Amino acid sequence: MEKIGALEAYIRMKEPYLCFLYALVGALENRSWLDVAHHDKTRLLIELDNLRYPN
Repeated sequence: MEKIGALEAYIRMKEPYLCFLYALVGALENRSWLDVAHHDKTRLLIELDNLRYPN
């Protein structure tokens, strides 16, 4: 997962919950998924949309 990153791993899953994205990021950054969800939620959702729907 470190090679492709949390966002790409999340996209490759079939209909995952957002908390799983936060858990992936937290695992890579050695943080709690709750901390990620609280502090990085907006940034991750924007990045996710940009990957899913590039201009």
